[in-house]
Amino acid sequence: RATLVVEPPRPVSAYGRSKLGGEHSVMPASGDMSVAEIRPSAVYGERDRALVPLYRMGKLGVVPVYGDGKNLLSWIHVHDAAEAVVATTLADGPTRALYFVSDGGFYTWLDLVDAFGRAWGRRPRVLRGPGQLFHAAGYAGGVVQVMSRRALTLTPDQIRHMRARYWICD
Repeated sequence: RATLVVEPPRPVSAYGRSKLGGEHSVMPASGDMSVAEIRPSAVYGERDRALVPLYRMGKLGVVPVYGDGKNLLSWIHVHDAAEAVVATTLADGPTRALYFVSDGGFYTWLDLVDAFGRAWGRRPRVLRGPGQLFHAAGYAGGVVQVMSRRALTLTPDQIRHMRARYWICD
């Protein structure tokens, strides 16, 4: 489902700030062209690399979660996100519109662990980690990422995403 966004964006990471910078560049340059910008919620599906480390750890029987694991997230499957892009492109909607797309649900990290458990036929143990531990791991990941010049999953930006209590669209 597509929802018209009316609140100003407040990115918490370099990734989010770069996406917002792109939006700020496109809107003034659009001229007479009809423009709609789409912000999908967390995208999962084929070739998704962000959840692979959690999935692999869960297969070993343990999944770490930030804090109490009850932070809310919105998700969308990659095929549904692509469908939303096509539908928005073909629709006669307002020009210079900004849309969030998701599957319409709200989920916690514990819900994700449950989904993994259903996929494996057994629920992995949840390892609730204090924020400070995740922040230290994210910082270490950030240092290794800079030194190795390889993208890593756990970085300070990723920890800022995990820390957000509500990462949802409604």
